[in-house]
Amino acid sequence: MAAANLSLALWLTGQWDEVDELYAELGPHATHSMFAFGLLSSATFIRLHSGRELDLAIPAWDTDDPLVRYSFRYLDACAAAGEQRWEDASRQASEGFAIVQDYCGLDDDFGAFWPIAVEFALAAADYAEARRLIDVVERAPAGLISPLVRAHQLRFRALVSRAESAPNEGIEADLSAADEAFRAFGAPFYLARTLLDHARLLTAEGDGERAGPMLSEARELFGTLGAAPWLLACDEVPVVSV
Repeated sequence: MAAANLSLALWLTGQWDEVDELYAELGPHATHSMFAFGLLSSATFIRLHSGRELDLAIPAWDTDDPLVRYSFRYLDACAAAGEQRWEDASRQASEGFAIVQDYCGLDDDFGAFWPIAVEFALAAADYAEARRLIDVVERAPAGLISPLVRAHQLRFRALVSRAESAPNEGIEADLSAADEAFRAFGAPFYLARTLLDHARLLTAEGDGERAGPMLSEARELFGTLGAAPWLLACDEVPVVSV
């Protein structure tokens, strides 16, 4: 189980190559469901966001273990996302999150699986579902929210507000706060995603001067991680400095 927890920490802190090495060494030989699915979930996330095939072996366990049940939903969601079937991805991720929420509340795996459910709802343009998921955190006592979940909350609130055509001032404030929070936590992938979101917003407003440095930093972070699809996303932002 320690290796599964280590894989999650390596995933969040951007040490993706080490997760692959850990999975190659231990994952296919795991016999304990919690251990295997912890490694498998981290490795799947990394393959999805680095543009590689989701070719990992999924154990065929028949069990009532809640970790296995929500991990299966998560893995199915990632497979759908890899094929850009966003409605299916969102549905599977939300079903998995419901099990996570019942199993561990706001603790433990909540901080890893809740953001994925929100991400896939946004990708499916299901803003009502994204808002419902965000409200789980918005309604929770502040003392129960981890720094990482708080950072995600700020970014997701900004993205949903933008989709709902809210004033840009509040959206920018949330993105700037999310930037600071992800930096403080040390989550380079999510920091890069936030920088890209902010650069897109500023570019849409015609503020290429401010967007340019954000986009450059996002590109550097994605490059270090090997997140090829997100490097392409950076290239699609038409930043023109004035």
